[in-house]
Amino acid sequence: MRAGIHDALAGGSRLVAPSRWRLRLTPVVGLQILLPVITVGSLLAIGAVHPPVMLVLGATGILALCLALAARLGPRRASPVTSPVAVLLALAGFCFLQQVPLPLGWLEVLGPANADVWSRALLPLGESVAGPVPLSLDPGATRMEVLRWLTYGGAFAAASVVASRRGAPWGVGLVFMAALVAALATIGHGLVGATKVFGLYEPSFVPAPWHVGPLLNPNNLSGYLNLGAMCGLGLLLTREPVAPHWLVGVCVAVLVGVNVTTGSRGGVALLPVGVLVLAVIVTLSRRRRGHSSSSVRRARLVMVLAVAFGVVLALLGGTSGTWKEIFDENLDKLGMLLWVRPLVSEFRWLGVGRGAFESVFPAFQQGTGTGAGSIVYTHAENFPAQWLAEWGVPVTAVALVALCWLFRPGRLGVGRSAVAAGAWLGVLLVLVQNMVDLGLEIPGLCVGVAVVLGSLWGDQSRVLTPKGASLRSARVARWIGVAALAGALAVAAAARTGLDDLGADRARVKQSLLEQPRPRSALERRRIRAALRAAMQRHPAEPYFPLMGALLAWQEHDQSPMPWLQRALERSLRNGKAHLLLAQVLHEHGAKRQALMELRLAVQNDSGLVGPAAALGVAWTRETEGLLLTVPEGERAVDSLDALGLQLTAVGDRRLGAAFDRWTIERDSLRPGPHGRLAEDVILSAGQGGCAQRRRCEQAIEEHVAALRLARPELSLAAQLRARWLLAVGDPAGAVGLLVRECEQATDYASCLHVRALAAAKLEGPRELGDAAKELLTASCMQPEPCAAAASWIGELYAGRGEWAAAVTAFARAAQEEPTEARFIRLGDAASQAGLHGQAADAYARALRLHGSDDPALRARLEREKEHTMNQLLHQ
Repeated sequence: MRAGIHDALAGGSRLVAPSRWRLRLTPVVGLQILLPVITVGSLLAIGAVHPPVMLVLGATGILALCLALAARLGPRRASPVTSPVAVLLALAGFCFLQQVPLPLGWLEVLGPANADVWSRALLPLGESVAGPVPLSLDPGATRMEVLRWLTYGGAFAAASVVASRRGAPWGVGLVFMAALVAALATIGHGLVGATKVFGLYEPSFVPAPWHVGPLLNPNNLSGYLNLGAMCGLGLLLTREPVAPHWLVGVCVAVLVGVNVTTGSRGGVALLPVGVLVLAVIVTLSRRRRGHSSSSVRRARLVMVLAVAFGVVLALLGGTSGTWKEIFDENLDKLGMLLWVRPLVSEFRWLGVGRGAFESVFPAFQQGTGTGAGSIVYTHAENFPAQWLAEWGVPVTAVALVALCWLFRPGRLGVGRSAVAAGAWLGVLLVLVQNMVDLGLEIPGLCVGVAVVLGSLWGDQSRVLTPKGASLRSARVARWIGVAALAGALAVAAAARTGLDDLGADRARVKQSLLEQPRPRSALERRRIRAALRAAMQRHPAEPYFPLMGALLAWQEHDQSPMPWLQRALERSLRNGKAHLLLAQVLHEHGAKRQALMELRLAVQNDSGLVGPAAALGVAWTRETEGLLLTVPEGERAVDSLDALGLQLTAVGDRRLGAAFDRWTIERDSLRPGPHGRLAEDVILSAGQGGCAQRRRCEQAIEEHVAALRLARPELSLAAQLRARWLLAVGDPAGAVGLLVRECEQATDYASCLHVRALAAAKLEGPRELGDAAKELLTASCMQPEPCAAAASWIGELYAGRGEWAAAVTAFARAAQEEPTEARFIRLGDAASQAGLHGQAADAYARALRLHGSDDPALRARLEREKEHTMNQLLHQ
């Protein structure tokens, strides 16, 4: 070799590295680089759920698809497209057809329900849609789905090509490592108490502790960890694993431990089932191939140890919130299956368009829970139901049958390989879990599934890529060029409108309408309505935009809000906020009775609007009959009656408020609010000497106390009420003694201590108040703000007793915890009253510095205290 190099240098010719040093630039080499990028990148980028990330992932996935198809070119293959890839590309093609604009007349024949939605989309603006419109009711989302399914096809094709050269463990191990990265990232975020993912992305909601990570939805994370754990168990059972057995086992244990801490009921319940089935498959397979019984037992032991270690990690790291989530008995999401049926029935043949479920579903939404009418359901929580709604029955049926047949266990070698068995079962667990979850709508999870299935498919094919197929081949280059051009067009189409997704459009409209100052100019109103029109054209079935148009019209009084409200309720009849706004519009037009009945519909469809509806009802009428019109039938009646009693109390009408409180108790004898308000009436009456028959009043108090104790035994409401009665009848010592016993056992410890301090302030000696104040500060001073509030409140108690020295100590603690101008001024006033003029001057000086500019009144107080301080020094 040295001679060759020397000759080359001597002859002045170009230096050429030995052949074994050169990397042959083939499609397979490119795929081995791209596949980890797609798999791990799609997972770490918040599952690739955001459109900009999906554009990048889609471009990468299409490049992988081109390289995979090119790698399969050769004389022994007429077509580079395998059957699974053909199915995935066909689904992408159908999504493409769903977003192609068609004449409205054609659409009325193909999809009458779709055409009806489009034709009425702009009615609030007095316009009709006559031009070509697509079948999809959210074309931008459907274009993004084209990109997603091309990406899944690319991931599958790339994994199958690599597996045909390197075997299934390469791709299966890649998914295993991706799951491990997600688990470690979640642990890391939990250890540092992070609220942003990687310190960059802030979720739109507040995740629970230890749930911050690349996959923010605990169910989605659990699904991916199940997939990774089963892949890891399959690798663990091979004779030559990708890493030492002990290391693979520890990694599996980490996945199991983090999976349990997700609190996902479906994911946690399915994992042991998958492990058991894997053990059975591996046992039968090894016995059939004549392996010794010791080998079978060793395989079982390895799996048991790995899973058991994971469970131990979960027990050590799990919190009370984790176990509460796991054992939660709420099964509301199962009701989604029944809610989706009418949608599927109306759009049974061609669907609403892939990705359009979120905007179409409100018209079919049911349920009466808190916020039920305004809850946004982005997915059906069941992947066959999601496909039926968005693709229609025929396409969904063909897709499910084809995919089930292509990926049947026998075809993928499940009975012959532990790796295949573990990986295939991992995919099966994901599918079963997604009968009640939305994980298959997360691109990062779907890419992992595609890579696993592609690896198993390619491992079984074992057809080597033709050695002559390199990226320099003219035929390969032409194929890549054509496929890349088609992919580029798909990315460009998705980028054109896919970035204006439903969530982004909602956020823009909300910002321009709800977060901008009023009044608005005519130009600003036109701009907002133009934005609403554009959003309604992109999402013709979405009720949010007509509702915002109605709100704008009602606020500005420049046009009628009724056409907007009609369209909003047409697309979401159970939208409580639309009914609430309609009630206000009707009341403005003098239709008070109809307005009150609309308040009832608002509460009936959205119990979160009970308070606002009660406030409006009380503002509009004080007649009992009118207020009862706002009360819905059924389970929401108690909430409404309670809210009306509370609102009437707030406006000072206790006579009518007491009546509503009694009606509430007749329907729900353990309702805390009405009992508390009725008891307050008795206590107030006793304090004013109006309780002529004390025995009867005391009996009423005891009834309310007993009800509160039964309704909320963990709280001190009953004890506080009893103590306040004792204060009203002149027994502060009895009140303090009662609360000393009761507060320690209550979860609302600080609230109970407040009442105890109030009772202690009525006693002459300082000891009881001092003890109560000390315990209240101890309970409140976990954070600066509540600590300052409690200290200031205690200071006012001491000030009311004339104990200014103790008041100064309390006010000083408040100013220390929360150093604001108001806190220092109050400290200065108390110190001045206590004769501590030097401390008062210091407090006023600090308040003046915090004020930021000169305050003549405050400076005069400062100078006065300085003068008093000098006088004290001169007289000492």
